[in-house]
Amino acid sequence: MSTAILSEFNRLSTPEQVQLVEDLWDVIFAKGDGPALTDAQRAMLDRESAEIARNPGHGITLAELKAQILGGRK
Repeated sequence: MSTAILSEFNRLSTPEQVQLVEDLWDVIFAKGDGPALTDAQRAMLDRESAEIARNPGHGITLAELKAQILGGRK
C-alpha cells in the first residue's frame, strides 16, 4: 500500500477514518470479494435467523446495533 495513502488516512479524524473503513468494506462486499464465513459463523447466523423467524421480536435492527456499538457517537 502506498505510504501516501496511509499518510492521508492518518490526517483524517477518527470518525472520518471509521467512515472510510466502512465505505471500503461496502465496496469490497459489493464486488463479492468479502471474506468467507467460517463454519462456526455460518452456524451462528443460522441459529440467530431461526430464532428471529420463531420470535420476530428477538434481535435488534442494524441501526440499534450501530448505536450500541458507537455508544451514541456519530
